[in-house]
Amino acid sequence: MNDDPPFEMVFDGPHARAFCFNPAASKLWVRFNARQTATMGFPPPEPQKAALAAGYASMWVQTRDNDYYLNDDLLDLRRALHDFTARFQHVGAVGFSMGGFGAVLLSRALRMRQAVLVSPQRLGFPLTHPFLSDPEVERLAYHQGGDPALDGVSPDLRGMVLFDPFAGRGRDKTYARHLEQIAPGLTFVPLVGGGHPATNVLHQAKNFGQFQTEVLRVQPDPKAVRRIHRKSRRNSERYLVILATYLEQRRHRVRQKK
Repeated sequence: MNDDPPFEMVFDGPHARAFCFNPAASKLWVRFNARQTATMGFPPPEPQKAALAAGYASMWVQTRDNDYYLNDDLLDLRRALHDFTARFQHVGAVGFSMGGFGAVLLSRALRMRQAVLVSPQRLGFPLTHPFLSDPEVERLAYHQGGDPALDGVSPDLRGMVLFDPFAGRGRDKTYARHLEQIAPGLTFVPLVGGGHPATNVLHQAKNFGQFQTEVLRVQPDPKAVRRIHRKSRRNSERYLVILATYLEQRRHRVRQKK
């Protein structure tokens, strides 16, 4: 039996949808689905229980396919989010990988003030970033002509970008650093050995709950996130393997110079 509370459907389109649990709360916490490796489609509605426990309304913005929210529903989704979020005193969000892109792309429509972006992907333009498949579509997705309901990036966006500088052969670092041009109010927090997304180590060490508690604060502390990460590395086989690989590569470079 599903014990989740009822939710309000905010937007329901063929390509994207958004729904909100506990919509009467004064603060809203938003999450976004990451890239799916199994059959694509909308995941079943469920709240982020940690957000509800902290007194937030819990919204989930979803895209049906692995399209990074760049689909024919984008403008209508933005309008619906902008209308719905006028009721909240504070809007924060967390996005992982593709979801990090979605959080930035929809930040202004959501009236977002605070975001935690974990290993965000696809945040560059063609002259500065070689990984885009359709840069012109992405460029237009950010800027629609000055309408706050339709423009992409909130000018007041604050928060953190968490990334492993070695993940994806440095690609995650490239994506993270490009955000400086798009959202200069964000703080960049490297989590060495975190993997992709950079919170993998926290899951392995069973410290993800501590991470959730910290990022759900109205102003989360980057130093606290780093402390949780450092503590988690001691109990992560993945981190030990990554460290051993890095040390061997460094020894190899030293031998080559001799």
